[in-house]
Amino acid sequence: MAVKIGCCGFAGRRETYFKKFRVIEVEQTFYDPPRVFTAEKWRREAPERFQFVVRAWQVITHPASAPGYHRMQTRFSAVDLAAAGHFQPAPIVWQGWQRTRELAEALQSRAVLFQCPESFVPSAEHKENLRRFFHRVRDETPSAAGDFSYAWEPPRCWADADVAAMSSELGLVHAVDPFVCPPLTTGKCYLRLNGTKGYRHRHTDEELRQLAELMARFHSGYCLFGNLHMREDACRAFWLYRTGLKETVKEDTAA
Repeated sequence: MAVKIGCCGFAGRRETYFKKFRVIEVEQTFYDPPRVFTAEKWRREAPERFQFVVRAWQVITHPASAPGYHRMQTRFSAVDLAAAGHFQPAPIVWQGWQRTRELAEALQSRAVLFQCPESFVPSAEHKENLRRFFHRVRDETPSAAGDFSYAWEPPRCWADADVAAMSSELGLVHAVDPFVCPPLTTGKCYLRLNGTKGYRHRHTDEELRQLAELMARFHSGYCLFGNLHMREDACRAFWLYRTGLKETVKEDTAA
């Protein structure tokens, strides 16, 4: 399968998830990254071809005022926290990347997601922060980890032209819910579905058919569900994508 389909988070027991899917977006790495040996344990438990996508630590993308910081046990000084987020050229942001990269390597990840808050507006400062950060990442990331794909999910306030331009300039994959905005990069995709009508939304058969048609346009990538019905929707989407839209929708098919 060119585009791998899964969920944002295990949504239950890891053992069951590993039997049903072949990829996951790891949510823990965003809120408070686990220890490296924990990531190594997950890698050993998973099937050989299973893929982990790491969601970058929030200190890289989100300011300390973001609600996710309430879930973080790692302690930083007030000075460090004042410089967190928005890809700022600050020690806490680079520390966040180093920790993210270590976990991605331990999980043998092929992709890292940088999901941005609404406060990351398309200002000249934020664009320059983004450039500086990814130039440094590519310059200083060891060659062993140099094959990462970097997915970037900007907030909705960014104009399509700006998203396309920054993605092209920095070699980023546009991460997006395709029912909100079409992907603005080609080749690889990173589709991140949270429910068109909110977290409790269950995607309709027609929506999943549209999704399968969209995935067929890309040579590789990920389609990850983050809504309440993520497991069921991911299985149904997988069935349609695998069968080339020729079969009726089935729900409990392992991906």
